[in-house]
Amino acid sequence: MKLLVKHILNVGFLLAVLASTSCQKDTGEAVEFRVPQYTAELEPKAVVRDAGFVDGDAIGVMGYYVPAGAVWNDYKASAKPDFMYNQRVSYDGATWSYAPKMYWPQIDGAKVNFYSYFPYGDGTSETGVKVSAKDETGEPGFTFVLNESADVDLMVASAEGCSSASGSVSLPFKHILGKLQFKFSVSNQGGFSYVVNKIHVMETPKEAVFSWDGDVFAVSGTGSIEASAGEQGAGCLIDSTDPQLVEDFTMFLMPSDLGKVQITINNEGAQIVDLSAYKIESGKVLTISFVINLSGISFTTSIDDWDDGGTYTPGNGQYIG
Repeated sequence: MKLLVKHILNVGFLLAVLASTSCQKDTGEAVEFRVPQYTAELEPKAVVRDAGFVDGDAIGVMGYYVPAGAVWNDYKASAKPDFMYNQRVSYDGATWSYAPKMYWPQIDGAKVNFYSYFPYGDGTSETGVKVSAKDETGEPGFTFVLNESADVDLMVASAEGCSSASGSVSLPFKHILGKLQFKFSVSNQGGFSYVVNKIHVMETPKEAVFSWDGDVFAVSGTGSIEASAGEQGAGCLIDSTDPQLVEDFTMFLMPSDLGKVQITINNEGAQIVDLSAYKIESGKVLTISFVINLSGISFTTSIDDWDDGGTYTPGNGQYIG
């Protein structure tokens, strides 16, 4: 099943850590994970999620032991994820669990830094995530490869300087991709309808390395992304003057200039729209609203923050013949 996940920003992910005096297995109290549910922002393409995580979801956690008295910025050059390495924490529909259990360091003043991402990737899954090597020093990172549908909503979180005295440690996730969605309508001239079949983003980052050190993507490859609407590309009928969101075209892309987009209508020759003036931004929703009339296609754009829904419009009424 595809990991088609639509989230709002500021999902609270709580790493509930119970006080302990040992970091050895089977002694003291274990590190427990508690992940609160979230409210779904947008119905996914194939799986309806009324709210929250579902059975089978999983997050990945990297944990770094920081010795007593060490300053992370000085120590991280030699630090490795020796406390937890890409630990899979799975949800069964009721609780989150992982194995083997880990325990807090027993040395007074020792800390643990946690870095987490969602959805979990083992290097072979559809998420396209492959984390940095276990013996790699410094803050972790991962390679992300965009899948053919661009339908993975990728999030990260971190909490540094944690100890048993911290109690419940919060890891609020944030979106690191940008969401691109398309709406379609007919003009008020009336008397016609059309079927939109495909959206083709002609050039976008396809592979990049994300690092928690600076929260940045380093792009190593670009390419195109194409999405089809309806079963086997049959398309989506547009016959209303009210803008209709076609969820089959929703994409999650890495930050970049949007560039040119091809639109295939009624299975005829694709029309090219130059959207180079607009950017895909982390944690933003870029919406392109197309209006089809007898003369051509006009469009407006809007950008929303995923956290508060604030909107501004960098372009209006732009027209292509």
